[in-house]
Amino acid sequence: MNTFQHLYTNFDAFKRFLAEHGIGRDNWLFIQLLRHPELSQTIIDLQREIDAYLPHAHVFEGVGASWFGSPLDKNEIRMLVTVVDDAAVSKLLNQVKTARREHELAARYEAVFNGSPNCSFSLDESGRLLSVNPAVTEQLDYKEKELVGRPGTCFVEDARRAACHRHFLRALDGQTRTFDLNLVHKNGASLPFKVTLIPIRLDGRIIGVHGIAVNRTEQKQAESMIERLAYHDAMTGLPNRALFEKSLNYLVGHAERNGERLAVIFVDIDRFKNINDTVGHFVGDQILKLAVERIQSRLLASQLLARFEGDKFSIIVPHIKSKRSVVHLVERLQRAFDDPIVYNGAEYFLTVCMGISFFPTDGKNEETLMKNADIALYVAKMQGDNTFRYYEEGMKEKFSGRIELEGHLRRALAKDEFVLYYQPQVDIRTETVVGCEALIRWRHPKLGIVPPDQFIPIAEEIGLIEDIGLWVLRSACRQIKRWQEKGFKPIPVSVNVSMNQFIKKDFVKQVRRIIQQEGVDPKYIHMEITESTTLHDIQYSNALVNELKRIGVRVSLDDFGTGYSALSYLKDFSIDTLKIDRSFIRNLTADSRDSAIVQAIITMCQGLSLKTVAEGVETAEQLHLLRDYGCHVAQGFYYSRPVPVEDFESFIKKNKVS
Repeated sequence: MNTFQHLYTNFDAFKRFLAEHGIGRDNWLFIQLLRHPELSQTIIDLQREIDAYLPHAHVFEGVGASWFGSPLDKNEIRMLVTVVDDAAVSKLLNQVKTARREHELAARYEAVFNGSPNCSFSLDESGRLLSVNPAVTEQLDYKEKELVGRPGTCFVEDARRAACHRHFLRALDGQTRTFDLNLVHKNGASLPFKVTLIPIRLDGRIIGVHGIAVNRTEQKQAESMIERLAYHDAMTGLPNRALFEKSLNYLVGHAERNGERLAVIFVDIDRFKNINDTVGHFVGDQILKLAVERIQSRLLASQLLARFEGDKFSIIVPHIKSKRSVVHLVERLQRAFDDPIVYNGAEYFLTVCMGISFFPTDGKNEETLMKNADIALYVAKMQGDNTFRYYEEGMKEKFSGRIELEGHLRRALAKDEFVLYYQPQVDIRTETVVGCEALIRWRHPKLGIVPPDQFIPIAEEIGLIEDIGLWVLRSACRQIKRWQEKGFKPIPVSVNVSMNQFIKKDFVKQVRRIIQQEGVDPKYIHMEITESTTLHDIQYSNALVNELKRIGVRVSLDDFGTGYSALSYLKDFSIDTLKIDRSFIRNLTADSRDSAIVQAIITMCQGLSLKTVAEGVETAEQLHLLRDYGCHVAQGFYYSRPVPVEDFESFIKKNKVS
């Protein structure tokens, strides 16, 4: 006896059962339950299915057709239940449920298909279009009726149609295919897409292909702008150091093959820092652009001018006939600044110092020529403004003050004269501290606190940078431990890695050993590597980054956009974060050129799923723009300067740490 049959013996319980299921005396189900008590649960389930899904009449076309050769309406199905046996009712119930599931699946597919922001389409076995979604109309301007029934390659560039058809045939063989393809807009424009073709299977047979095309126009535009950054200075538009070195290498080879001479000239604008300090960086940048125009106007088309760094420029002079011709050029460059530069009604008097080296007498490769021109420039600056010097043997002896500094630097590590300052990194959206950067300072016994730009280059040249880098990493690990012991929430710390340190074969082993010795969770260590460091050997650098990631360390690409950007490897580089260089943030306004560059970098990072950190944020306007552009984290004077550990602890006590 089932549950329903048992209810027959208790009239009150039977009435409660009917009431619980909403069954009245005039309800057809009441009659069926009286006639077929043994089918109680099946009939109740069927009633629910019918009431819920029969408004969609077409769902039951297959049900009726399979039983009687024609669709049944709601009342006919209800009547059918009164005369069939248990097995028939169960079969009908299963068919109703199957039809309902198929209807729901079709409705979900239709919602996804029509609601997708990407172009979606379906192809039959012959490759003709069966359907296209609204995104095709929005992005390519074709109406559905213009495409349905036509070959799927109708909006593909002529040159790629054969290759596209081969991908289609492989999809028909059961392979999912993903490839880059330009689709043709109705107006004739060619737009870049990433296309995926997916086989459609039914009952074990492939009956067509579903396609998804993701528009990559914005991504391509961002990549194009980044590619330009790779070889041009963002502010002046001049070739940058990367392009200068590449060009010099080529021209040295050409000169060597043809028995020619060439010169390298380093140009430095005297005391330009005073202008920046007096009128600010924005005005300083405008004056620098005008100075570039003066220099460029004195050069021939064959002579390459590049911005080396800051207010320092470099010139390649090929096809030299005599040293005297270079003297004439140098004198023209000096005379270019006889008259003051006028900006916004104010006059600015500038002079330049220059250092010159010659191929082949002063060097037979680009590295030596640049190094010797730089030494000559240094000597010229020591002699006073508006001077120039040719490189000569023995000039290194002129660096007596620097030699003294080197001596102190060699003993600084043993004397514990280094200290770490910390600068917070803040989530732009939540305004919470998400990390900090550890920045080394030198407590010189006579000079006081010496910033890194004054001693790090020397440390790199004399081979101390590796030991200093390991000291920074160990000190940062110990500080993380101390903060945890004090009850602070764990804070990730970023440490800078020099090229000399990075390329060492045992670098990863040293990092692992220090982290293990200090007992720190590696996820709180972020290694910052500059673009120039990774580009010396991209394959090796990528492998090294992967090893660091396996340890658990996070990796950031530092100073991005300073002239070494290379998208060809960024896509496959396993970095976590990209830091936008402060040179693009300094003059960031809504209508500035830097705004377009910063947006392009952030857009590119979004496409590569990289976190972005903006360095050098100093104003609320910069912060608001970065937030609007989608940047994740800001670092700069707006929040805090790099400060000693005690001051940093005070900062995080006052600000929320995430």
